[in-house]
Amino acid sequence: MHIRRTRDLVFPALFAACSAWSGYGFALDATLVIALVAMAAFLGTLIIWVRSDETLPTPAPPPMPETEGQGQGATPEELIRAIPVGVLMVSGDQTILMANAAAHALFGLPNLAGLPVESLRARKLLDAIDQTAATGEMSTIEFTLTRAHDAFLRVHAASVGAGPDGRHAVVVTIEDETAIRQANDLHRDFVANASHELKTPLAVVSGLIETLLGPARNDRAASDRFLGMLSLHTSRMTELINDLMSLNRIELNERVAPHEDFPLRGIVEEAVDALKPVAVASGVVLEMDDMTAGLVVRADREQLSQLFVNLIDNAIKYGGGKPVTVRVADEPGEAGLVRLSVIDKGPGIERRHLPRLTERFYRIDANRSREQGGTGLGLAICKHIAVRHRGRLDIASTVGEGSTFSVILPCRVDAEDRPRISVETAARKREESSV
Repeated sequence: MHIRRTRDLVFPALFAACSAWSGYGFALDATLVIALVAMAAFLGTLIIWVRSDETLPTPAPPPMPETEGQGQGATPEELIRAIPVGVLMVSGDQTILMANAAAHALFGLPNLAGLPVESLRARKLLDAIDQTAATGEMSTIEFTLTRAHDAFLRVHAASVGAGPDGRHAVVVTIEDETAIRQANDLHRDFVANASHELKTPLAVVSGLIETLLGPARNDRAASDRFLGMLSLHTSRMTELINDLMSLNRIELNERVAPHEDFPLRGIVEEAVDALKPVAVASGVVLEMDDMTAGLVVRADREQLSQLFVNLIDNAIKYGGGKPVTVRVADEPGEAGLVRLSVIDKGPGIERRHLPRLTERFYRIDANRSREQGGTGLGLAICKHIAVRHRGRLDIASTVGEGSTFSVILPCRVDAEDRPRISVETAARKREESSV
């Protein structure tokens, strides 16, 4: 700034001196001109120092572009409503002043503001609010709220100031930890069930070994019988461990979609061919509807084959010795999806069991399942394989008529001339062929 002012003042002074010299040059010599220039420079510098407190105007910064809603501060009510956990504001006289949408959803009431806190009908919550209102100290509790379904909640009640009567207004935050609790319960049940499933055959194996080393040491017939039992229970433990490891691998990769394409026909035929000897040994007729020409699925071939084998094997084991049909057809109303169904004509499954069939170790008849060599993990494995392939597992059953286990998968048609056969058309063709 000072440099600029020096230029503005000294240069005019110098110009004036030069003009004077040109006008009166006949009377001035070079020494006098230099003296005049020096005087002009001195006067300019003096003026700068005297007026050094003055500042030249600086250009104002360009205005910031206005954005929608700029300058409109959010109110406390708006902030509370935006919080994803339940929030209640309760006055000292136990009246609800404010509640956000998450709180309304938890308690199933459309509008809590203005209601007495007793309307929440949760005794532990009311006790925590009353304690904080009376003492001003934070309260933290956990309790189960019973509504349409049980919700496990964690509540923090904190004071926001006391009124003239000494009662504190309270802010309550409510966290729904139901999903976390369910996950912990599932993990605990899984560990308990896996331990139990391994403990039983391990105890039998231990007892058989002791018998073979003791009383049956020299009894050839007893030794042969006990060795057969030992082999059976060892195989059961091996199968259980293999299923546990398989389920763990599938869950680890569940979010990673397969990236290779395979013809669906080949995978289904391999599964059917692998189980034909099992079906023959069980006296079961295993049929396959030929409707998979041209279909290609993006899959982990080994896992998808395991899924089909599990479904067909279950139908053979629990279908009551009646025919089992493997059917592939387009999913009605959903382009790009195919439904593979394994249909049996067995005793069927009661409706109350259907939602839990894919749970780990869930069995309708535990003794029968163990007799058949089941581990209780087969359908859980099928569900996770279907999810990894961006599909889903569907189970339908009618007591006395049979069951249908279906997997719906995304697919594409490789051959342009591949016939598009729907479920209804397939059923009609089967009826016509049976007449």
